[in-house]
Amino acid sequence: MATYLSPEAAAAIVREPHRPGLETDVEKMAERLKKLVKRGKEALGIYRLWSEIRLDKDLAEVLWDRLPRAYLPPYVKALREGVSLTELVTVWDAYVDISQKIWVGRKSGKEATIDRRVELFRMLHAALPKPKE
Repeated sequence: MATYLSPEAAAAIVREPHRPGLETDVEKMAERLKKLVKRGKEALGIYRLWSEIRLDKDLAEVLWDRLPRAYLPPYVKALREGVSLTELVTVWDAYVDISQKIWVGRKSGKEATIDRRVELFRMLHAALPKPKE
């Protein structure tokens, strides 16, 4: 069976190989599904946190330093240069705008490969705030 994403690259993988008679270990599958739901809740918690944090000059600097300029919205450069924004921009807003540019944007007239997009998303996630444990 082909694996398209490594476990590290995927949001979640639930895989159960076929057994003789197509039997499934229900307890094992239930445990895997619980872990999947837990990871989903963790992701939603991070997104909720990002929606509550205002994008500021310090975070704009981090994004500027860690991501290619072509994927950054204009307000990141403005904040970095000390310009006050007239509208509230949250970390979630920046995440959505940058994600859109990564996914559908073109650079130098050609689309990025899927591997490059995965790399850019990893760079983006590494640059954004994490919940305190």
